[in-house]
Amino acid sequence: MAADPDARQRTAKPRVLIVGPVAPVGGMAQFIRLVTTHEESCEWHTHSTYRGEKTEKRGKGVGYGQLTSGGLGRLLASGAKTIGKILIYPWVVLAKRTQVCYLTFAPYLVFWEMVFYTIWSRLLFRPILAHQLGPLDQFYEASPGWVRWIIRRTVLVADGHLVLTHGVANMLRSWGCKAPIDVVPSAVDVDHYCPGEGHREEGHEPFLLFMGGARPRRKGIDLVVEAFTRIAERFPDLRLKLSGGDEIYPFEQPLSEAGLAGRADLVGFVDEDEKLEYMRTCHLFLLPSRMECVPYAIIEAMACGAPVVGSDIGGIPETIVENETGRIVPNEDVDALADAMEAILADDELRARMARQARERAVAEYSLDAAMAKVGAMTRYVFRPSEEGPGQSSSASGRQSPSS
Repeated sequence: MAADPDARQRTAKPRVLIVGPVAPVGGMAQFIRLVTTHEESCEWHTHSTYRGEKTEKRGKGVGYGQLTSGGLGRLLASGAKTIGKILIYPWVVLAKRTQVCYLTFAPYLVFWEMVFYTIWSRLLFRPILAHQLGPLDQFYEASPGWVRWIIRRTVLVADGHLVLTHGVANMLRSWGCKAPIDVVPSAVDVDHYCPGEGHREEGHEPFLLFMGGARPRRKGIDLVVEAFTRIAERFPDLRLKLSGGDEIYPFEQPLSEAGLAGRADLVGFVDEDEKLEYMRTCHLFLLPSRMECVPYAIIEAMACGAPVVGSDIGGIPETIVENETGRIVPNEDVDALADAMEAILADDELRARMARQARERAVAEYSLDAAMAKVGAMTRYVFRPSEEGPGQSSSASGRQSPSS
């Protein structure tokens, strides 16, 4: 009996081209690695927007300041590489027989790249899945009116949306978005990121941990250093570990001026084993970011059983449960940051309870399996919309998302 060709087509894996930075570090790069290695319902291919820059050569500015912070030579070289990658994109789509274009968005420079990838994808008549992997709401609010118009027009072209926070999902709906939206928070392998053996603080000097990645200033390293200088006298055995790119090293001077150079370790970028060891043994993880969505570092630290103090920016308040898994402090408020650090460090019972509840929340809310199921469901929907039609993920709508 001949096989049903329609049935074969329905069960075939869609060929998906995911566009974004296939890079050594960064939250977007980490997400792309997770999807292409763990999501099995689609056939994944990548078109990397990564320009091959070493992390220490990246621009040090925030937002559009990254354009000029590396000098004219870096600007020209980076621009040429970006234009080249955009120009070859149509041929990549055709060569890989792409059926879904999966575009990963972030604010500022990355957004403008994705504008061109969106245009190409539409000209090639390919369905688009837009995944907002950065703080779109903060970018939108900080932009002038004409940029806001372009943001709305570009984002609303997509046939499906994945976002990291309910705040961004609600913003898309307020723009009149009719395509399905699902909230997929950053997710980690909770079997890999897990507490170590024995008590997390046993046999270790008490220390605070800050991991700022390639943009420590954006992540609030200056706030962490200032807060540490304010509480250091009360906790004479407390140390501070600062991890990240070159932006961490200028803070040797203020630490030295405060007489704390001997109690701070500026460790730069660390490998995976070192990161796990630090997260499993720190007394407190700190990330008072100035611009953020849902940072992997916070979820990784929680999965390792670390209490967390973060700022009230982006998706951080959706990730940390106040007074249960850590503390949320106002953005740029060093006094509040120091007070929160001091309160947790001074109470061993509170710190142990927060550590336990942080691990429980990471396992319950940020597991890799749940996130990949949502990614696969939305991608398959964009490839072949169901007859029933798409739904929405928020309680603002009574309809269900494709993953439900």
